[in-house]
Amino acid sequence: MPLPAPASTLVDAAPRLATEAVPHGALLVYSLPARDGDGQMVGLVVVTASLHEVQATTQAMLALLVAGGLGVVLLAVLGSSVLVRRGLRPLEEMAGVAEGITARRLDQRMALRAPPREVGRLAATFNAMLDRLHAAFEAQRRFVADASHELRTPLATIRGRSEVLLLSPTLDPQTREGLLMIRDEAGRMGRLVANLLLLARGDEARAIARRPVELDVLLLEVARQARALAQGVGVSISHEDQALVRGDADLLKQLLLNLVDNALTYTPPGGHVALSLYVADGQARLAVQDTGPGIAPADLARIFERFYRPDRARSRRSGGAGLGLAIARWIAEAHGGHIEVESTEGQGSTFTVVLPLSTPSVICNPVLTGP
Repeated sequence: MPLPAPASTLVDAAPRLATEAVPHGALLVYSLPARDGDGQMVGLVVVTASLHEVQATTQAMLALLVAGGLGVVLLAVLGSSVLVRRGLRPLEEMAGVAEGITARRLDQRMALRAPPREVGRLAATFNAMLDRLHAAFEAQRRFVADASHELRTPLATIRGRSEVLLLSPTLDPQTREGLLMIRDEAGRMGRLVANLLLLARGDEARAIARRPVELDVLLLEVARQARALAQGVGVSISHEDQALVRGDADLLKQLLLNLVDNALTYTPPGGHVALSLYVADGQARLAVQDTGPGIAPADLARIFERFYRPDRARSRRSGGAGLGLAIARWIAEAHGGHIEVESTEGQGSTFTVVLPLSTPSVICNPVLTGP
């Protein structure tokens, strides 16, 4: 092979090690000048070795290191995700329990399986807080129930005595006006007490008595009572299917009366309230539609809260305590149903009670209008 350098340059050259590129690879070249006894250069000894295997081994080691590194990273990611998931599992259980806790379900507690020490301490603290909340709610519920129960008798006595006194023909106008105010206020307080007792019963989460109830018959009764309270508002039944549900007839009637009373309260004289009953998809849909001013979006999300009342300027009557819709929602939920609300400001509102049917109902479509 050619010398790595001209001979004239190698007279005083030292041994040399170099890498030379050749087609399809590279060579490791070691050259050593050969000298005679007088120190004259008589030749050049050259030794070469192919670097193909070295390069192949290097490339294989590099690929192995890259693959091993990626594998280690992947295992680290998988391992850390498993550890994080296992560590967060108790917190997820706590979140699930917390989401199920309401004012009516304060008996829920955190029952974690072998949680870490810090999470276990957090769960114990949370359970202690729930115990205190439960005790406070129970004390409040008992107070409301007891106070309402104790107030019923004196309020009934006040109302009864005022009505008796109003029968006297010798009353002067000022006294009569005062007695009328006493009677009306006693009646209002009596209704408030009855509502508080009903809500206290709902907070106890007692099972309601369930018997077959014909909603179409109930709707006719409510419409008849609504017309007596209308005060210049038209009340009609726009659609009535036959529907049978299982529940408490008195509570269901109270639900409808509350919705109708709410509609009459916010519908001005000359307006109209339409009742309807539809059956579809195994459900009964009782709707109360009015032509009142509608409900503002800011109020729509809160109308079922206890003691919440929208803008009183929209109401043509005053004196309500803001419990009617809260009671209506509780009754609907106690019967396995719910209440839907649609409202457009300036056009009116529609409250729809959705209840599961007891048996397949026979559908008819009479339309009743007018008083």
